[in-house]
Formats: sequence, structure tokens, C-alpha cells
Amino acid sequence: MLVAEKISLNYVSEDLFEDLSFSFCGKDKKRIAIVGKNGCGKSSLLKIILGEIKPNAGKIKIYNDSVAYIAQEVDFGKASLIGEYLEGGLENIWEDYRIDIALEKVGLSQDYLIRDPETLSGGEKIKLALAYILLKDPSIILLDEPTNNLDQEGIMWLENFIRNFSGSIIVVSHDRKMINSAMKEIWELSNEEKGIIKYTGNYEDFLIQRKETFDRRMHDYLASKKKIDKLENWIKINQKIMPFSSMLAQRKRSLARIEKDAQEKPEADQKIKLGFLGKNEEGRMLIIDIKEKYFGNRKVLNNIYFKLYNEDRILLTGRNGSGKTTLLNIISGKDTDFIGKIDGLEKAKIAFMQQFSQLDRSKRLLQEFEDKTGFSGAVSRSVLANYLFGSDRIDDRVENLSYGELRRLDLAIILAKKPNVLILDEPTNHLDIFAREELESFILEQEIPMIIVSHDRYFVEKIGANKILKL
Repeated sequence: MLVAEKISLNYVSEDLFEDLSFSFCGKDKKRIAIVGKNGCGKSSLLKIILGEIKPNAGKIKIYNDSVAYIAQEVDFGKASLIGEYLEGGLENIWEDYRIDIALEKVGLSQDYLIRDPETLSGGEKIKLALAYILLKDPSIILLDEPTNNLDQEGIMWLENFIRNFSGSIIVVSHDRKMINSAMKEIWELSNEEKGIIKYTGNYEDFLIQRKETFDRRMHDYLASKKKIDKLENWIKINQKIMPFSSMLAQRKRSLARIEKDAQEKPEADQKIKLGFLGKNEEGRMLIIDIKEKYFGNRKVLNNIYFKLYNEDRILLTGRNGSGKTTLLNIISGKDTDFIGKIDGLEKAKIAFMQQFSQLDRSKRLLQEFEDKTGFSGAVSRSVLANYLFGSDRIDDRVENLSYGELRRLDLAIILAKKPNVLILDEPTNHLDIFAREELESFILEQEIPMIIVSHDRYFVEKIGANKILKL
């Protein structure tokens, strides 16, 4: 059994959660998705369960269960070959036959044993990390944002793995389709509540229950406020008329009791506010004509030709390794080593949100934003506040930001440049559900051409691409 007893965690001066308690067994076959705003402590909670982070109060106990964990970024350590990495998951080296069994369970061949970890796609890395932890025969698995960098085939494979695993699984995820498909409970880690709000069902059930909870709390708050206002007015009027009456004393006691038990006003979700970009009047923006692109002797792109017009929303698809990011690097001007040409670049002001953040982790948040944008002073602070970086956060070091906060800062920087062409490579990776919803609305309201790579199926359905380019 996994037991959390009144655990609390604070970061600097901010309390992330307090007196958090829960328990379950591996044999319960739990399928729990943990959701919440970026920076609320979701990944930290997993690390507390593992013992990698010590809570400020409370403790974790594990009885007759074993827990395994896959982080957001799979670490193969110093292993130069996959076989070497997997051997590290064995207690006894003469049990190496179990490696073949683990590989089979995750759908990979023995050929992977002699491959270099650096050559693997995101989906292959997740599968091999799962093979590694299966060697330890865990009854509870913790997964932190496992769908990031997976293609659709990889995500569907992972969903099937989650559904069929014999033990319990906790997943930190903002992948709404995966939550709908594979999860049976949702725990929302709430900064306002300083704890977990539990919901039964999938993502659609969560949305309904969450709104019902908010509406009920707002109703209770308004009812209490009405009673308090009425009593305060009565006391104010009668205080001078009958200052020593038993009725006045009784009303004061009633007011104190109601104020003590009153529901606090529920706060609506604080959402990012993305800036609006101007419409380009040129009509046709870019003509992309790439004859060939090589990496060494390997041809990665061949005869890619398409036109990008104003208000085009092109979804770029293909398996991991098909050349999507390479094509985006060429269009954005980051890669000029190719055969072909791109017409219209002289009038294009391209903003490229890359799949992995390029921010300088050694700087403070405000400094990095100003260095990248050229903004300063009150303007910088105002823009950052729109991305939920208030005055209490702007002096944080970039290295201390969560992955989701890094993505929000990436968005703040690229949109501040007022581009007339927007290129987004897996833009929802690490963003929380609320930020994803705002990004979806933002994209639908813009009138500039966009090229988007995303394996977030919910996001893809929402943005309604008018063209699909498959590599």
C-alpha cells in the first residue's frame, strides 16, 4: 500500500500543498491522472512519493508494493548501448533473459540492445524506459508527462499499455485525449485549495464535475454573503437604538457563527492572456520549394513544395524522425544547408516556437525576456503578467522554472515580436490544460499564416487546420 500522511510542500515563500493525504494499493488497479496549473507541484508530488524530495511536513509509507518512475526526460545515464542501460535494471546479471521478455512487452526487438540511446525517437525512449522499470516488476508506476514528444502511434500504444498494466498507475498529464481514453480518476492539484480535489471518471467527466463544484461553491458563497450583509445592516441600524438588548447580542453571535462557517469566494481560473497579432495584407506569404536535404549521406527531405497563404493553418504530420523539425528549421531560416529555395522571406517576420526551449537557464526571468525581446521596464512587467509571471516571479532564475513555465515564457517572447508568420513545433508540450485552451482560442482568432506540428489530438481537433502536409 502507498500511503501519504499529511504531506506539505512549500517553495521559497509559496505553499504548494498542505496536509495532503491519500492511500491505495497496486492491486487496486488505479488509473489516476494528476492535473493542475504549471508550477503547482505535480512533478514534485511524484518525487516526494519516490523519496527524491523531502516534504516540509508529513511522510510517505509504502507497504508490500514497489514503485517505479519515468521522468519527463528519459535519462539513460552513461550507457552507450541500450543493452547496457537495460542490464542496470537487473538485480542479477544471470537473469538477462528477462530483458528479452521486457522488450517483447513494449513491442521492441532485440536489435535495440546494440543501439545508441542518442539515436532513439521520443516514442522509443519511453518504451525502453518502460522496459527498464518492468525488469523491476513494480506494482505502482508513476509517469510524468509521458506523451510529450510521442507521435500519435506512440501515444495510442502508451494508452493501451496503461489500460492493460496489472498494477496501479499515476500519470501527470495534460493530454486530454489520453486522460479520456485511459484514466479512471482525476486528481486536481489546486494552489487555491492547497491540496487535491478528486474527481471520478475521464476528462469530460472532470469538466462537468469541476463546473458543478465551482457553481455550488459560488452559490454557497453568495448565500452566506446575503445572510452576512442582512445581519450587518440590522446590527448597524439597531446598535444605537438598543445597545444592550439580548436580541442584538443574539444577532452578533449569529453573525460570528455564519462568518466562521462561510464559504470563501471561489476564484475563477487565472488564465494566460496572449497578445493579438496584426493581419498581413500581402496575401501570399511564402513559397517553399525544397529539392533535397541531407544529413551526411542520409536524405531526410525530398521534393517538398507548397505555398503558405494568409490565414493558412497548416498541420505538419509524420512519424517521429520523418523530418518535420528539419523542415521547420529550414523555413524559419535556422537551417540554410539545403537544395532549393523559399520565396517571400524578405517580407516574412517569422516567429518559431521550437520543440525544446532555447532559453538561457542561467539568467533571471525578467532579464531573459528583455534580452530576447528588447522590451524594458513597465512594458516587460505588463507582458509577463499576462503570462502569469507576476512581480513575485520575475526575479526567479530560469533554471528554477517548471517545464510548463518555460513554455509560457517561450510564448511570451515569440509573440512579443509581433510576427506575421507563426511556426509552432509541439507548442502544447508541458503546458497545463488551462494554457492549452487559451492557446487554442488564440490560434483560432489570428489572421496570419501558421505551420503547426502537434501530436496533441485534442489540440489538433480544436484548431481546425485547413491544410495537412504529411511527410
